[in-house]
Amino acid sequence: MSIAVETLKPLLNGMGFNEGRIDAAPAVLKGDDGQPVVDEPLLWQKEVCSELNISHTTLRRISPPSYQVGGRKRYKLSEVLDHMADPSTSDHTAGTRGAE
Repeated sequence: MSIAVETLKPLLNGMGFNEGRIDAAPAVLKGDDGQPVVDEPLLWQKEVCSELNISHTTLRRISPPSYQVGGRKRYKLSEVLDHMADPSTSDHTAGTRGAE
């Protein structure tokens, strides 16, 4: 589906977006904004814990970035992994299942 830039700009202006965001919108929609377009699914707590072999308690303890969907937390696996790899966050190894 394609939308004309002439149609998009008045629509965004009517929604209260500032000129800078309006001018950037067509490039973003086309994927020409220089940022990679990543379509990563949001996972439930159970899926993240299973994938990383950690308990639900450990996931809550490390408190990774999450998204509220229908009143429940969802996670992007890449963001959880980045959070766990960040040395500025607390120790993430204690409490993992299968750790020797």
